[in-house]
Amino acid sequence: MAACVASKAGAVAFTLGLGLETAAQRIRCNEVCPGTTHTPMLPQPYAAYPGRRHRN
Repeated sequence: MAACVASKAGAVAFTLGLGLETAAQRIRCNEVCPGTTHTPMLPQPYAAYPGRRHRN
């Protein structure tokens, strides 16, 4: 789970930096950060917290 969070934060930081660098040329930068994807790995972190559920 930590690797997923770190990679998403890296993508956000990269897009922010790219947007700042290209703003003078009126170039916009966007990114799409999808939410969770239902895979066999997804329920594992939630097993430690029985009262919480992941969103489908």
